[in-house]
Order: sequence, then C-alpha cells, then structure tokens
Amino acid sequence: MNEAPTSPRHSMRVFAESRFAGALKRALELAILGLLAAIAWVLITGGGDILWAGRKLFSFRHDGAAARVCASLVIIRILMDSAARARVSRLLRPLEALAERKATPWLIAGFFAALLAWIKVAEFLSFHTHAIDLSMFDQAVSNTLHGRFMHTTVLRENFFHYHFCPILLLFVPFYALYDSPLVLLVAQGLAVGASALPLFFIARQRLGAPFAAALLTVAWLGNRFLMDGAMYNFHIELLEPLFFLAAFAALETRRWIPYFACLILALMCKEDVGLYTFGLGCYGLLSPRTRRMAVVTLVLSVAWFVVSVKLVKPPAEALGDYRYLSRYGKYGSSFVQVAANMALHPHWVAADLLSKTTFKVLGTVLFLPLAAPLATLLLCGPPLLVNLTADSMCRKLVGYYAAPVVPFVFIAAVLGLANLCNRWPDRRRGILWIVCAFLLLVNLGHWKWHRVTERHAAGRALLRTIPSDARIIAQGHLVPQLAPRPEVYVLNDRSVGERADYVILDLQGPTVPFKKDEFDRLLARYRESPDWRLAADEQGFLVFQKR
Repeated sequence: MNEAPTSPRHSMRVFAESRFAGALKRALELAILGLLAAIAWVLITGGGDILWAGRKLFSFRHDGAAARVCASLVIIRILMDSAARARVSRLLRPLEALAERKATPWLIAGFFAALLAWIKVAEFLSFHTHAIDLSMFDQAVSNTLHGRFMHTTVLRENFFHYHFCPILLLFVPFYALYDSPLVLLVAQGLAVGASALPLFFIARQRLGAPFAAALLTVAWLGNRFLMDGAMYNFHIELLEPLFFLAAFAALETRRWIPYFACLILALMCKEDVGLYTFGLGCYGLLSPRTRRMAVVTLVLSVAWFVVSVKLVKPPAEALGDYRYLSRYGKYGSSFVQVAANMALHPHWVAADLLSKTTFKVLGTVLFLPLAAPLATLLLCGPPLLVNLTADSMCRKLVGYYAAPVVPFVFIAAVLGLANLCNRWPDRRRGILWIVCAFLLLVNLGHWKWHRVTERHAAGRALLRTIPSDARIIAQGHLVPQLAPRPEVYVLNDRSVGERADYVILDLQGPTVPFKKDEFDRLLARYRESPDWRLAADEQGFLVFQKR
C-alpha cells in the first residue's frame, strides 16, 4: 500500500532525503575544494610525502602532470553544470574587484620579484650555482671595478671578446657597494619579477579585464621556458624580457621616451638582441601612428647588430666572421652564406620552425598566438628563426635560450586572446576565465626550491679561511663561492697541471667535466703527491695547499 503524499511518514522521508542530499552535496564540494588545494600545493611546491608516526604513507613527487589533469577534470565538470557555473561565477566576483585595484599589478610583481630573488639567493647559498656562467659575468664586473676591464679567469679572455654585453657596466656601482655574485643573482630575480608589470598593462589594455591581466601575468611568471632559464645561475638573457615587454607596452601607448630607453637597454644586453627587436620594428609598421618610430627601430636594430658583431670581437677573429655562426652548420659559415641558404632553401627553414619546440612553446599559451597570425609572424618570427635554425641547445630553447623568445610569444597570446574576445563579445568574461584557468594549469609549478644546510655553511666558512690573494683552482660549483678573488680558475683538463697555491675539491658535489673514476684518480694524485698537503677536510670539502 502506497503512502499518501501528505502523510507524516512520507514527509519525514522527503525531509531525510533532502537533508542527506544536501549533506552529500556539501561533502562533495568540500572534497573538490580539498582536491584543488592539494593540486595547488603540488603545482607550487613540486609535491612531497605524507608522513604518519615517521612512516611515509603517500608520496606526491612528480612533474605535476597528474595534478594538471585532475584540475582540468574539475574545471570541465564545473563547465558542464549550469548551477555550478553560476555558483563559481558569484565566487569569482570578489577576485575581479580585487584585480581592478591600482595596487594589484604592483603587488603581483613585488611578490614574485621577492620570491625569485630569494630563490636565487638560496640557489647560491646551497652551492647550486656554477662558474659557467655565473662566475664569467661576476668576474667581468668585479675586475672592471678593480681596474681590470672585463677580465675573467673562467674564459681566460676579455668578456667582451666572448659576448658584447655593455649593460654589465651598469652593475659596477652596485659592486662597489657589495662585491658579490649575489648582486647579479638578485638583480636577475628582480628583473624577471618586474617583467610582470608591463605584461599586465599590455593585457589590461588589450583585454579590458584586469582580472585576466592579473592571472595571465601569474601564468607568465610560472612559464616553464622562462623559469628554466631563471632558475639556473645568472644569464644576461633573463634581463631581456623586462625590456622587451616594457618597450612593447610603450609602443602601444606611443610613449617614445620610455620606448627608446627600454629598446636601448635591451640592445645593451647582448650583441644579437638587434635581431629580436627587428621584429618589434616590423610590428610597428602595421600602424600609421607608429610607422615612423618603427623605421627608426629597424635601423637602430640593424646598426647595433652589425657594429657589435663586426667590430667588437677578439683580435684572433678580426678578419673572420662571428664566432657563433658555427651553430648554423647546414646554412653556412658566414653571414652571406647563412642568409643565402635560408632564402634558397625555405623548406629547410620551414622544417626547423615547425619543430616540436615550436609546438611546445606555443602549447604553454594554449596556441593563442595562432588567433593573431600576422602579429605572431612579425613578433615571434625573428627570435624563433634565430634560435630554431641553430644547433640543438638553441633549437630546443634549453635554459636561457628561451628568454628572448617567450616574451613575444606571450604578447602574441594576448593579441590572439583579444581577437577571440572581440569575435564573441557576449562571452568575453567566460572565455577569459576559462582560458586563464587553463593557462595557470599549464604554467604553474616550475619553480625550483633549494635547501641550505649546515654543510653548505661549513663549506663557506672553510673557503673564507683561504688568503684572498692566493691562486686557486676549484670545481666549477665552488668557484662562485670564492668571489671576489682575482685568481680563481675552474678545475678542468687545462687547469690540472697549472701552478696554484690551493686546490679545492668537494667530494659530495658534481664532478663535471670529469667522470667519477677520473675524479677519483685526480683526488688520489693530490693525496699522494709530495708537492701537496691536505690543509683542511671539512664535511667532504678538501683544501690542498702547495708545499
């Protein structure tokens, strides 16, 4: 016998079911929030272990791929439920209001600048820096301060014979205050963090949505290609994104004094930057209002490249071509040959440009640049052409080689996203939130954290006991710790037999360029040699002194 719809028993059942359904729904919502929190933790920190009473229960150490997939499924589930979309839309309103505040871009840039600077300091204090390339730049600036213009013992030549980077001279006054590689490392972290500001202004102007600009800048500061370079040593290329983005922001608003100031600072970073700013000039030709200054940009870019490459070189190359042309093997060994072969064999160029690297770097911005094809061709074409037609390191955009490329890719992504929003103006807000959510998923989680231990502190204390005027040979990762000594050389095949007052080895550090057995034989030779004595042995750090 069926219960009457109005009977007390039926009403109690409906009430119980509704309470159960509501509790279940709240439990599921809490589970989703917990999952999102766990995903955020894994993406930001790289994961870790769950311990109970000293025993490992679970391990979440991986590259973040699983976390990204889980988060993507959560987003897709929300998009499929209209009620969930409405609820999430209401929850996001306060974030949009927060992004509209004037202080927001400065807070984002300041937070990440401080974070990246702290990461670089920890990298140095934990002995994760190396003579190649940190000590090259550090010695050049430090020796210039002390009257030895751009001299470096790592390269055994004037640094300007290796790369023409006059912007390094701007660091000399700071070295007068504190002569240490930390000046360069902190400056790099601050510069990468500060690059969020011009990108925010570009995105806000083009998208008309401060919240999208804020999320896009966070994605920028987590981009794998950018962080791969920013997380390893110091490289002058990591200063370029700030100047490229700031120059483009000034170009968009036709503020010519800041534009040319940023353009000149970018050119001062390295001799090949003129090839990248050439694309910026080509883009400026699209608008009649910027065309005249675009021509000036093109002339300045070409002039800088020609002068710095042809005139600033070591005496041994005075009659030859640029030393780095060897990277373009199949295209030739001179500028004329490279240009001619690129023009005569466009299929070679197309094959290089349509490589896995191109798809990977465009994938980090969800292929949005394809929605602005002409701007992408003009802005991204020159840096991609310079790098992807070269040798394997450049072609794969490994480490700092990506730094001149990624800023233009993100600019093109903003332009492409703006085109999509203009195509469907009624869905602008939804498009921006969905795209930015996936941009964050793709890009976050590429920071590297370093732990400074007591052993590292003991090693630094030991190195400080060595006389400042001594001639020292040390492993590559120890050389930055010995700054600002004038006579420090990297332990390699060339330096082993050289005269030195001290040889410093780290038994727990990397042995590159020696294999493990070669390093063991080298260590045995110093231990057994009558010309050397073991002056100190501190937690695996060995100091051999000449008798």
